[in-house]
Amino acid sequence: MDQVRKKVTIRCINRQRFAEEMQILREIFNSGWQHNWGFVPFTEHEFATMGDQLKYLVPDDMIYIAEIDSAPCAFIVGLPNINEAIADLNGSLFPFGWAKLLWRLKVSGVRTARVPLMGVRDEYQFSRIGPVIALLLIEALRDPFARRKIDALEMSWILETNTGMNNMLERIGAEPYKRYRLYEKQI
Repeated sequence: MDQVRKKVTIRCINRQRFAEEMQILREIFNSGWQHNWGFVPFTEHEFATMGDQLKYLVPDDMIYIAEIDSAPCAFIVGLPNINEAIADLNGSLFPFGWAKLLWRLKVSGVRTARVPLMGVRDEYQFSRIGPVIALLLIEALRDPFARRKIDALEMSWILETNTGMNNMLERIGAEPYKRYRLYEKQI
């Protein structure tokens, strides 16, 4: 693992180059998820729109990019649990709910967070370095979460067939708490 640490650089996104950074995340995501069941690649426009919608809710120090020899190879996006922040707003952000949401996310904080997006380029996924890169990215979120007193993290939508990620999460003590199933029936 120490050899991999020496090769990998972990950095926060650069807000001054936000559009370029979103393009990097999109390329990594599309590469890393291409073999997953039901995957449809993000277009540039879709990913840019998603980035524009989330950039005010996700702090800079919760989006990290891993690089090997200055080439982006993986990323992680941590997100304060918005559901926790809006639980008492009765589904309404207007007229004042939006201010409460921003206050809770930026100032008073929430206790839980999610990782809705994470990706490792396809060429690293089945190598020995892939799970180590993923672990380094998860570790990068530890300090920002600790500063915000976040004490629980959900890593969501990890396929059962993603043995590398599942094994790594098991080794660090994470436990599955929810399973989604899809069923098919001819009509």
